[in-house]
Amino acid sequence: MDGPALSQAFSAFSFGALSAASLLLGAWTGAFLKPPPRLAAGIMAFGAGALFAALSLELVGEAVE
Repeated sequence: MDGPALSQAFSAFSFGALSAASLLLGAWTGAFLKPPPRLAAGIMAFGAGALFAALSLELVGEAVE
C-alpha cells in the first residue's frame, strides 16, 4: 500500500474504532450508572437526530447529482 491509501485505511479504522468504543461506553454507562430518564431521552434524541441528519445529507447529495 502506498502512503495515501494507507492513510485512508488508518483513518477509516480509527473512525470505526471510535464508533465501537462509544457504543461500549454508552452501554456501560446505561447499565451501571442508571442515568435519569430525562437525560437518557435527551442523549437518545441527539443520537437519532445525528443519524437522521447524516442519512438526509447522503440522500440529498445523491439526488442532486
